[in-house]
Amino acid sequence: DKKQKVMEILKFALLALVFAVVTVTLNSFNKEFALYSLIAGGVILTFAAVELIGGAFGIFSNLLSGLPLPDDSLKIIIKVVAICYVAEFSTGLLIDFGMKSLADKLSLITKIIILVTAYPLAAKFLELMRSLV
Repeated sequence: DKKQKVMEILKFALLALVFAVVTVTLNSFNKEFALYSLIAGGVILTFAAVELIGGAFGIFSNLLSGLPLPDDSLKIIIKVVAICYVAEFSTGLLIDFGMKSLADKLSLITKIIILVTAYPLAAKFLELMRSLV
């Protein structure tokens, strides 16, 4: 199992390295194609990781199934994690495009969305804390 995880990491690292070499090579000939290569590399790596992320959510779901949590709590946690992944990917792309100011604003908006999305879970946690006191 450890060997399989190492192979998965190597697969992603090699794929990222190939896209990096292609992007650097294209950058010397045509900056527009280099940008397309960068976007394609990020998208392909993200979609390749979806399978691993799905497996992680399955493990996470199994861990939480033994706890006395309502089903909507797990959904909220999964939504927050998904929002984080999408925001991190988008922010990274914006920074790569040289739009750090826009990436900072996206990061701030994402934090607000996470706060609003996680509010019901935080409220349940506070209710639990009150009931224990």
